[in-house]
Amino acid sequence: MKPEILFLQQEDVIKVGVLDMKKILEDAEKTFSLLEAGELKNMMKVSMVLPDLEHEKAFFNSMPAYVGSDMNVAGIKWAAESRENITNPEMPTGVDITILSDPHTALPICILDGTIITAMRTSASAGIAAKYLAGPDTKKACFVGAGIIGRTMIMAISESVPSLEEILIYDLNREKAKALIEEYGGQYNGVKLTAAEELEPAVRDADLVVTMTSTRTPFLKEEWLKKNAMVIQMGPREVEKEVLTKADKIFTDSWEELKAVDISVICDLYKEGALKDGDATDLMMVVAGKDKGRTSDDERIVYVSLGIGTMDMVISERLYRKAKEIGVGTRLVLWDKPLWI
Repeated sequence: MKPEILFLQQEDVIKVGVLDMKKILEDAEKTFSLLEAGELKNMMKVSMVLPDLEHEKAFFNSMPAYVGSDMNVAGIKWAAESRENITNPEMPTGVDITILSDPHTALPICILDGTIITAMRTSASAGIAAKYLAGPDTKKACFVGAGIIGRTMIMAISESVPSLEEILIYDLNREKAKALIEEYGGQYNGVKLTAAEELEPAVRDADLVVTMTSTRTPFLKEEWLKKNAMVIQMGPREVEKEVLTKADKIFTDSWEELKAVDISVICDLYKEGALKDGDATDLMMVVAGKDKGRTSDDERIVYVSLGIGTMDMVISERLYRKAKEIGVGTRLVLWDKPLWI
């Protein structure tokens, strides 16, 4: 037996539909539903920061997961990010790969580029949160960050919030925000895209605020927010603690992981005793109909996302099946004959 592995480079992943945000949103919602049903195993990620947390230059996350239901595949995402790449115009900051394995034989069946999957699923998680938790009259959003996630967040939020009319985009690099808006021709899915010159006025004017930056210094202040605003925090330490402690409700993609990760503001608050188990609800409970989510137009809601490996696996498995169907990818052989059995 010669175990074959299908290798999908980034161009192959694009060919099989990774940029279809509607499909990715369906995958994200399916992930949350199956998590609540107990059909997925989302293991705690293992992180390695180099050289150390205080002087971070790069980090590597190992994210093992299993997806059951109609997929039945085990896998691992190796997610890496380099600060050096931020200054290199020819390199993405994050470089990810995913490995899928057959749970019966334990053989790897697919290795695929996970970088674009990460960008799409990160924003899709926020999109599903906004779908269920944003106020019904959400018309204006403020996005902080015009990087890769800013690009996919435009797609996800515009698809998920039908009432949305305008997105204000703020970045410390004003030209970066303007270039992103030009890339989309000034609108997406009927939603107007506008560059914000200053952060505070843009936040004060927004019904929905999404932060997606690489900073480790909190900048979003609680007093800037509307009473009924929804805040989606994608970076680990972008909001001041009061944004969370004064929120009416907090939702997470994985409370157990967030409270254990040292770089997370939720972890800080948990260690201080300002947040405890039960103060936040995992989004899967809302998607599955086990929690009502927003129950009043006046509630201020915060959603915090760390990223869950099961979502990468659900998306990767679907793309793998599509690649086999249409004959995309390169076939590799793990061995001609195993040396030891």
